[in-house]
Amino acid sequence: MSHERSSRVEAALLVALLVGSVLLPAAVAPASGADAGDPAGPHAVESGGLALQQSGANASGNETPTRHANPDEANEDGDLGAVESHLASQLARRLGDSAVQLEEGEADRARQLLGDDFADAMSKYAEVADENGNEESAERFRKAQKNQEEYASTVQEYRETYKEYQKAKENGNDQRARELARELNRLAKKSNRTANELNESFGELERSTGGDFSQAADSVNDVQSNISAQQEEVNEAEFVRTELEVEADDDSASFSNPLSLSGRLTTEEGDPVADEEVTFRVGEQNYTATTDEDGDFSLSYRPTAIPKNASNVTVAYVPKGNEPYLGSNATVDLAVEQENATIELDDVPEGAAFGERVNVSGTATIDGEPVRSAPVTLAVDGRRLGTVVTDGEGRFAFEARLPANVPAGERSLTVGSANDSLAVVAEPAEANVTVEPTPTNLTLSASQADDGELAVDGRLTLANGTPVDGQTVELRVDGRTVGMVQTAANGTYQGTITLPSDIRERDRITLVAVYADRGTNLADSRASTGIPLAAFDPTEELLSWDSLSRAEKALALFVPPAIIALLAWAYRRWREGGSADGSEATPEVAPDADDGEDHPTPTGPSGFSIARERLLEGDADGAVEAAYVAARRRVAADFDVSPNGTHWEFFRACRTRGLDDRLDSLRRLTERYELAAYGREDTAMDRARETVELAASLVTRGDHASTDGGRTPTPEFDESSEER
Repeated sequence: MSHERSSRVEAALLVALLVGSVLLPAAVAPASGADAGDPAGPHAVESGGLALQQSGANASGNETPTRHANPDEANEDGDLGAVESHLASQLARRLGDSAVQLEEGEADRARQLLGDDFADAMSKYAEVADENGNEESAERFRKAQKNQEEYASTVQEYRETYKEYQKAKENGNDQRARELARELNRLAKKSNRTANELNESFGELERSTGGDFSQAADSVNDVQSNISAQQEEVNEAEFVRTELEVEADDDSASFSNPLSLSGRLTTEEGDPVADEEVTFRVGEQNYTATTDEDGDFSLSYRPTAIPKNASNVTVAYVPKGNEPYLGSNATVDLAVEQENATIELDDVPEGAAFGERVNVSGTATIDGEPVRSAPVTLAVDGRRLGTVVTDGEGRFAFEARLPANVPAGERSLTVGSANDSLAVVAEPAEANVTVEPTPTNLTLSASQADDGELAVDGRLTLANGTPVDGQTVELRVDGRTVGMVQTAANGTYQGTITLPSDIRERDRITLVAVYADRGTNLADSRASTGIPLAAFDPTEELLSWDSLSRAEKALALFVPPAIIALLAWAYRRWREGGSADGSEATPEVAPDADDGEDHPTPTGPSGFSIARERLLEGDADGAVEAAYVAARRRVAADFDVSPNGTHWEFFRACRTRGLDDRLDSLRRLTERYELAAYGREDTAMDRARETVELAASLVTRGDHASTDGGRTPTPEFDESSEER
């Protein structure tokens, strides 16, 4: 081994020993804390996001440590496979512990186990997994984390709503009890769906990592079994089961040739649901029909948004909140014939710039007949800006924001089918729109770090200060590119640059930041700064993490946990020895963790402006969260509701304050906030825009004026299927 190679190995050992010495005080506390009720129990000793997991208790109750690969046995090129396996076991254990806590009724603790510590371990795992070419495994862990967070929130909401239901029953409030029972039914179905998705995530992780997720899956299944059994009792007490029979007059249909349906709605015992105005969902549309004295009804169905290759269509009875019935389904055979609709544009802007609204409206018809429930998409220069669904009169309206990735100049605006495989499609209607360039402003600051690299930061904004995210800024010296950085949601960027050796030898340089993307409608901008360069010793690179080989990194990662495990074992042996001598070791009791949830904090009157600014920034989830917080503050003030508590606790508090027609909107807003804050997928931009307007409508219904100067009509989304 060469002198340089020896120095590099010594550097790796030095890093490991330094980390081990820093983590030394933490080696004792977890061992004591385990006895004090730490959910990890004696199975783990954690420090800095790393853990040595122990499992496999023998018949006598003694635990045997899991065997780990010796990094000294790694080949010359390095083998981080054992490191990846070790970190994966940490993540798996936390997922398992979280599921167990949820089963034991500790939903807050279940979510805490998937919080910052999990994120830290996840970050380390992702880096090692990426090095080993296993990026998909890291993504599966993230998916499982989001699924489990969503499941824990749903289960907690179900349990809290069930307590309300029991209280209403005790007070003899039968109508309130039935409303809560309907809500419980919705939550039970949601939790069952989320549990299935979570178990799928566990299965994917078992196949990709070889880990054991059986305990986590068992806990989730036990929780869901309890909810299902409990909900069965609620349904039996509050509702009458129904049966639905439906027949079609033909086996094929199209929009122009609607399908005539007739059927009968009865109770499970055969009694007719007579003389009632009821709602049926056929495929993708809702219909209202009135039953006669025998429970018979009829309706006409025009297929619009079901797949053109569908072989059947589902008809579902959707009971209202105050009806004493449970929903029921029936299926009829159907062959769909696809038809073409005509789209006419009524209102199209002549021009637009980045962040400005692109308001477009029009109508979809077939032979003059309005096409309802048809999804249509708006695009400019081929970039999709949003999708909406036509209303009962076939009308649609877009209020999309122009993104940065539409180049300046005269561009084609189109409105057409969102999906060409549905029963109704449409050729795009076209118009021209002029996209104006938008001036930008770029800032830059830089300084030399201790390792000789340059630390740079700055911000890209519009001329009015609006941040611009997701854009690449090029860093140059004498016209030579030395680095690239990307702006974040708030328009800022930061990074480090390793200068070429010939530039590094200078006493002073001028660093130039350049933003120039011909694929956007944002104008070019640049900034520069002079930087004095200090003398740099190349031998300092020997101690940098990035300069180490994979084998050296593996060694540095494994040595600190090994030291911790050894010290923890010695400490336990010392304690056991003290007890054997008749002395009693007093464990240190770790203080309880704060189980409080982070609650939304009230915002100022500009809350909706903040939400719309985040839309402009492309931050869909942030826009939803800001809109929810602003609406919650106003509702709390208007109806004298405590602003504290979780989002669902706040919703339930509002039920008793006379919100009337606003309560359903608040429920939908709360659901969308939950998906944005805890959901496993990012919110779509058009969904976020609609949610911001939904939040504003909660305020305007009370004072007829938005807090930031008005609002636009909010399209209603039919979520009745969730109520069944």
